[in-house]
This record gives sequence, C-alpha cells and structure tokens, in this order.
Amino acid sequence: MQKTVLITGSSGFVGRFIQQQWSNIVLWPRSVDLTNRSLVQSKVQELLKEHRFTAVLHLAAQSNPRLSFTKVVETWNTNVMGTLHLTGALEECGWDGRFLFTSTGEVYGEKKGEIDESTEVQPLSPYVSSKCAAEQVVRDFDFRTAAEAMVVRSFNHSGPGQRNIYFLPSMASQIAGLPPSGGTIEVGNLNVHKNFLHVEDVVRAYAALLESGRGGETYNLGARQSRSLNDILQVMAEMSGKDVEYRRHPERFREESPEPVSVCTDKLERDTGWKREKSLESLLGDLLRYWNRQVTAK
Repeated sequence: MQKTVLITGSSGFVGRFIQQQWSNIVLWPRSVDLTNRSLVQSKVQELLKEHRFTAVLHLAAQSNPRLSFTKVVETWNTNVMGTLHLTGALEECGWDGRFLFTSTGEVYGEKKGEIDESTEVQPLSPYVSSKCAAEQVVRDFDFRTAAEAMVVRSFNHSGPGQRNIYFLPSMASQIAGLPPSGGTIEVGNLNVHKNFLHVEDVVRAYAALLESGRGGETYNLGARQSRSLNDILQVMAEMSGKDVEYRRHPERFREESPEPVSVCTDKLERDTGWKREKSLESLLGDLLRYWNRQVTAK
C-alpha cells in the first residue's frame, strides 16, 4: 500500500493483520470515541495536519449480531453515527481522498444461490440494519463531496490470530489440543454452508480497492463457492493426522439454512484486478499450524 491510510478499528483481527503488512498507516486512537462528534472533528483535523493521509479504511464497528439485539442503540450509534461523524469531519476539512467502508455479506440475509451486488438486501438483525444505514451514509458522502467513497461487503474470513470464538479457529484450537491419537471436539450445526477467505486475500482486496476501486460503488468480497461446515471440518481433521470425533454441543448450535451460496466477485476483479490467491486448504493449514504453536507454548 503506497498511500498513507488512516485506519479505524485497527485493534480488531483484520486491523492487527494490516499493521503487520502495510506501511504508511495512521491508527485512529481508541481513546477517541467515534460517537462523539466534536472529538472526531478535532482529531480528524489534527491527524490530517500531521500525517496528510490520502485514504481511509473504516473498520471500526460493533460487529456482533447477537449482541446487537440487546444493544440496539449502542450498535446504531457506533456503526451509523460513528460513520456519519467521521465522514462529516472529513467533509468539513475539504478532504478529497479515497474512503473504504467495510460492511458485511450478512446484508443479504438468507438469500441463496449466486449473490452479486444487485441482490436485494435482507437485514435480519439490528447489526445488519445499522450496516445498511451506514452504507448509505458513505454513498451520500461520495455523492456530495470530491472524495471517492466505496463500500465493501465482506463475507466470512479467517486466519492466524483470529479469536477462537469463531468457527474455524475454534475447531483448529480444539484439534490442536487433542493428543496425537485424536479425541472428541465440540461442534454446532455442521450442515450450514459458509464461504471462507484467508485474511491475506481480504487485506489485499482492501488495498486494491483503495488504489483503484470506483467511488460510489459497492463490492462483494468472499469465496465464490461455499462448503458445508461438515466438509470443512473433515478436511481440517484429515490435515491434522488425528482421529477426530464430534460431539454436538447445544450452546454451539445455531439454526441456519443449509443451502449453499455463491458470492459473485466479478465487479471487484474487473475494477481492481484482485484475485483470490489462498485456497481453503491453505487457510485451514495456517490455522492448524498457528494453534499447534499456541498449544505447544502453554
């Protein structure tokens, strides 16, 4: 990444990975609450004067769908008002750089088959509704200013360093903790189909969009073909060389549609030249190696 990029939400999984990969980055201070309009205005002015950043990657969000049902106001304040305050402060400074807002593939709800950017959104949680609203804030920002602002709808992604509250690192950490002969791990609903990208491919896509994405556009980012969680877990177990058995745990079980989804990334590939480089098997191997190291280090 050649541009100087201001990054919000840099303490999250993707943000931490970017800090290892990109140079010329400016980190939004965690102490400056994006829901506080006056603080955001003064901090944007300060950072622009000091660093003259020409791009913004807006990762900061309340991104837990379940939590959003009990924290509706907090979710909307962070995701919508935070985005509005940030874009408003940039507008007041006359900033004309490139802005990328990270939304979610969950905006499509339970739609199945091939999903492209024209597929109707179907928000099923306050979290997703807030992301849809924030997307419109970004489109308005692009329309009324000289900045080039874009939305990327990211589907599932993982990699080393992601917390094991998520499916892939949870499975990898449990398998890594088994003895060499194998054993039993706890699972949820394995009939669900998911699309997983390696975090390295996701970060490359963000960089490509900040370089050559088109202002005002929305882009899908995900694996083209989904796989059932059962198939994915079988591949991971085989890669580990252990005899792994599953025990369904009620707290891990979620009622979700098992139908497969295909994420169309034609627009992203056409506008930026981005291509997926890391296979699912590469992702699973990286996760197993990471969690094997974590277990050994204990």
